[in-house]
Amino acid sequence: MNSITIGRNPQNTIVVGAEHTTVSGNHATIEQVGNQLYLTDHSTNGTYINGSLVHNRRVAISPSDRITLSTHYPLPMQQVIHYLAPAASPSRATARYVPTPQSPTPAPQPVQQQVQQPEDPAPKVEPRNLNSFNWGAFLLSWIWGCGNGIYWPLIVLIPYVGWVAGIVIPFVLGFKGNRMAWEKYNGSALAFEAKQASWSKGAWIYVICAFSLSFIIGMLMVFAG
Repeated sequence: MNSITIGRNPQNTIVVGAEHTTVSGNHATIEQVGNQLYLTDHSTNGTYINGSLVHNRRVAISPSDRITLSTHYPLPMQQVIHYLAPAASPSRATARYVPTPQSPTPAPQPVQQQVQQPEDPAPKVEPRNLNSFNWGAFLLSWIWGCGNGIYWPLIVLIPYVGWVAGIVIPFVLGFKGNRMAWEKYNGSALAFEAKQASWSKGAWIYVICAFSLSFIIGMLMVFAG
């Protein structure tokens, strides 16, 4: 059985550049059992095989599959097949590949080691909550906007016009906020969904605390009067 590891850590068989921050240090393992290939995902953001998410589990794959680490890094299958060569060529099976396409090489390399990125990379997978109502954006308005790189809701702070904008903007952000934030987000769909869920949870905690404090102050004023 032959196997290779893939990720940003230099100890991997196939080393992904450090600039691909959504790829984990030890992202996945591919092993060959007989004539069958298996991929095991160990990552934070998952691996997409022909557009379907595989996260922390083992699946069978074939050389014709389109594999994308996280949502941004296409994995060249011809390189995988090269490293999983028959055991008769141990040097080929254990060599470590670091993609440096623009670095000069001291000697001509075998044709199998020339890695070319696919001309048609996998599209960025959209989050499941893209068209859902965003309670964090609705309740926190411009605070949520600043936290997601959207600054035009700050017009609610402008004197005279802010009170009108303060009525309209929360509804606009509630219905369109997820899509606006996704256009400016550079991470994975799973990370985006978790981030917006945290905003919604924080917004409801803020509203409950504000209401409770107002109620307590009101009751104190009644008893004091």
